[in-house]
Amino acid sequence: MNHRTKSLWLPALITLLGASVSLAATQFMGLQPQEVWVGKMGMTFYGPWLASLPIFGALGAYMSRRAAG
Repeated sequence: MNHRTKSLWLPALITLLGASVSLAATQFMGLQPQEVWVGKMGMTFYGPWLASLPIFGALGAYMSRRAAG
């Protein structure tokens, strides 16, 4: 495996996979998104999923740094 794959693509794949699995798990558990209105614009807010994203970002950054990325 070359350096670019170890330091860039593999951590990015792990981060994306973790975020996707986390979103699927929150939806499977039955947690519904909240709809927040800002003026006339409605936005969907996935609180538990958004709270889990820094964990996966940190995991990807750790793997990249460990591979000298």
